[in-house]
Amino acid sequence: MTTVAETVYKCPLCGFAHTTDCMTSTSAFGAPDLDGRPSPMARLTIYLFIKECPNCGFTSYGFPEHTSVSREFIQSDNYLNCDNIDFKTERAKLFYRVYLISKEEGMMNRALTDLVHCAWVCDDDDDEENSIKLRLLINDLFNELYDFKSDEEDYAHLIKLDFMRRGHLFDELIEEVRHKTFSKSFYNKVKDFQMEKAKNRDAGKYTFDDIEGYEEYKYG
Repeated sequence: MTTVAETVYKCPLCGFAHTTDCMTSTSAFGAPDLDGRPSPMARLTIYLFIKECPNCGFTSYGFPEHTSVSREFIQSDNYLNCDNIDFKTERAKLFYRVYLISKEEGMMNRALTDLVHCAWVCDDDDDEENSIKLRLLINDLFNELYDFKSDEEDYAHLIKLDFMRRGHLFDELIEEVRHKTFSKSFYNKVKDFQMEKAKNRDAGKYTFDDIEGYEEYKYG
């Protein structure tokens, strides 16, 4: 069950205060997608993440007390036009603007999460062209932030593989993990699954339930 409560949001940029909905709890039933997106009902709460100031247009998650971005940045063409990406819906634009703010503030791990969420919104909007475009940006950002040489980064690597495959980077995915051995046997099953789908040029959506041994891994 997802519960929502009204909360007063004060913009950290202009100081304008207004009332908006805020998620207080949620739950998920079923396996997440291979790119990490949670199952319902949690997956449907994504649209409660974004807070947009109706006064200045600043966008953010939650209620930050401070921001280092300027009014000039919020009024710039790149911010308002989302780097000239023609998104199908206004909500996708909001998620991309949050990414732009995170990047401007130098918070690149947060920016990666923002791009991931924006790609999920494009999926929901049946905006396949921009869904693929964002997944290519996500892959590049993964490569900037991770070297995937430690076991601690294995799960992030698995998530990256799904963004590569659904971004139609089939040959690149196969080449990247052809000789890769993960520390956990289940992770290797996910890798093999991704490689097989990539060989078949399959960019479809799959969940961890589609991988043999998921239940044992989940409760093991």
